[in-house]
Amino acid sequence: MASSGSNSSRSPHQREDLLDAGIELLQEVASEMMLRALTVRAVARRTNRSTGAFYHYWGTQEEYVDDLIRHLLRPEQMLDADPLSDELAHLDGTALDASAITQLFDDHTRLMSDDPTMRTMLLLWSLPHEAGRVRAALPEVYPLFQ
Repeated sequence: MASSGSNSSRSPHQREDLLDAGIELLQEVASEMMLRALTVRAVARRTNRSTGAFYHYWGTQEEYVDDLIRHLLRPEQMLDADPLSDELAHLDGTALDASAITQLFDDHTRLMSDDPTMRTMLLLWSLPHEAGRVRAALPEVYPLFQ
């Protein structure tokens, strides 16, 4: 069994599929049951792969969850989840008054709460025993946090 998902000789697409399957499973369950849905068998089944494929990348389910958190925090994942990122990129900050900023914030918050990836991240942050894992992953994904 491998103890990490960093082996470059394995298919990056298979690894991504397994991580994406975890996100999909988390999105389908209630928050109090969220991490219980992430069984090795359920993740492998979601991608039509064997549990052996899972264990080629992660030695334990705990390692998978840690990697899944880092996968969710990736900048491209966060940008894909942000429904207003393109709109905000074209705004001239000097043209925004307080009411326009408030409206943008309200729209942004509403749209973000509808996004499955963002809901999953918020659920992970809201679970007291998981928030520390998310905080620990931030410096790995965003070196600025170091």
